[in-house]
Amino acid sequence: MFNQVKKQFAAIAGSSAEEGNIVFSGSFRFLPRLNGFINHLFSRILKESAADPFKVGYHPLKALRNVANTGQAEFALLDEADSEEEYIARTIARLKKEQAPVFVWENDEIERPFEYGDAAILIRSRSNLLKIEQALRKYDIPYQTVKGVGFWQKQEVYDFYHLLRFINNPQDDLALVGILRSPLFMLSDEALYFLSQAEQTGYLHKMHAAVTGKVYFPQEEKEDLTRILNLLRKWTALRGRMALTDFCETIMDDLKLRTLYYAQLNGEQLSANIEKLIQQVGRFESAGLGNLNDFIKNMEELIENGMREGEAQLVQEDLGSVKIMTIHAAKGLQFPIVFVPYLNKGISSKSNAVYLDPEFGLALNPSVYGAESSLLYDLLKQRQQQKESAESRRLFYTAVTRAACGLYLSAQLKKEKVQPGSALEWMADIFDTLFETDRIKIGLPDDSEQKKADLLNSGREDPDAFELIIVRSLEENISESGNRTFLKGIQYLESALQNQAPPESLPDYLKRIPPGSGSRVFSPTRLMVFQKDKQEYYRRYHLGFFDDDYEAFGDDVKRDEYGLLKGKIVHRYLELMPQSTLSHRRLMEQ
Repeated sequence: MFNQVKKQFAAIAGSSAEEGNIVFSGSFRFLPRLNGFINHLFSRILKESAADPFKVGYHPLKALRNVANTGQAEFALLDEADSEEEYIARTIARLKKEQAPVFVWENDEIERPFEYGDAAILIRSRSNLLKIEQALRKYDIPYQTVKGVGFWQKQEVYDFYHLLRFINNPQDDLALVGILRSPLFMLSDEALYFLSQAEQTGYLHKMHAAVTGKVYFPQEEKEDLTRILNLLRKWTALRGRMALTDFCETIMDDLKLRTLYYAQLNGEQLSANIEKLIQQVGRFESAGLGNLNDFIKNMEELIENGMREGEAQLVQEDLGSVKIMTIHAAKGLQFPIVFVPYLNKGISSKSNAVYLDPEFGLALNPSVYGAESSLLYDLLKQRQQQKESAESRRLFYTAVTRAACGLYLSAQLKKEKVQPGSALEWMADIFDTLFETDRIKIGLPDDSEQKKADLLNSGREDPDAFELIIVRSLEENISESGNRTFLKGIQYLESALQNQAPPESLPDYLKRIPPGSGSRVFSPTRLMVFQKDKQEYYRRYHLGFFDDDYEAFGDDVKRDEYGLLKGKIVHRYLELMPQSTLSHRRLMEQ
């Protein structure tokens, strides 16, 4: 069956099923000019080489979408004064404000205005994730971080986990020291040093000795230490005497944890995560799965197993939020608009102490055993560098080819240096005028109005034509932050009320909502948020930030993964069937 399907695919592609890979040259993903840019770029970046066994070639694609003269490619080359995160946020805000057109296929090519959910930000690693999130928040752009650092690996979850560990076992010094220097208690390193010098066994006894004056401890922190010790004694005494959810709520109230987190940078997300943790405690308790000790063991398993990042299956119908994900997680997906930042990051040239190659074996750095050189070590080092370079090129290809309508690349030049092995270096080799011009045109006429009109009327553009726009600095006031707009509205309303301005003079968005406009149901939590912080209410319930940590979204992802697993099982079965001597039952078990 598998071989028959392979032959049918080969016939459609116009090749032989015996030739190896079947190449489909038609693309229903890219708009024409974006397709031309991708062909031009990767026919030069991806090339096979006899001297490098890890390099792969590129097969040019033919755009089959019938939307002439469309497809945007932009490259922001920024100096150290401008940040790539700011460029991304401003560009998304501008696309939304200008209602930039995107084209989607719904039984035909449909043109509609850009929505936040049309955009995806693809990053190679999570090191700059927080900066991206902060930039998006600055412009009130809703987003989802898909398959990023897992919920169970968040620092605030770690901190609460260590606190519960200590309460469950007061002899756990590692957990105690961890929470003492965490944001929960913020004891200084100097204070921890003096505690460590005390002769008593165990940090709980050391703390008691410091509070009672039996050992030296900084006077300015003794009051804090006394408060901490009293809280720890209180919680330890309450352990097992109240419902687990109530116990955790008591801890949060005693620490004023919600206020503490809201006051920090990225505080809204921290608070949302800790609220979700309390919900997890409630579900665990409602299911009757055990006591505090059992919940801690459950957390340990989730923290350990959650470290592995699985394949992402997105609910792409969600148009309300920008997606942020790693390039690996984006494999197999597509988005109308894609941002690929940090293209001036190269490959590390540092030597490893050991290289392991499946074909040539293992080699130690000759300096380890006093030798000057090693032919095998040099060979394996070269092969490792070739592997990393080839993988970087393939990963860049994966990121760029997720875009269907618009592609926005960015790189920051630090001290005007191009990093070796970076995507910026590859593009600079391809486009000679990359650092000198504001746009690069291939296969397109000049900017004269007549030639533009002739091209538009003829509809016969070069299939490999494209235009790459170069951005060199961030324009000021591209889009005013929604936060500032919201605060201005509040100030305007307060001023109008004080001056008794007539209602008709107010802007529409500040006028009283007329009666009979429809009823709405508000939960107690929602009302408490409104009473406590009206701006936070606006951000959470109008803009969609941090609403239960997008749990519904995660549930949809989980459901989709079952279908993906079934597909993999069937695919593997069909692969093994022609060459296996096992019965169908044994083959299925395998």
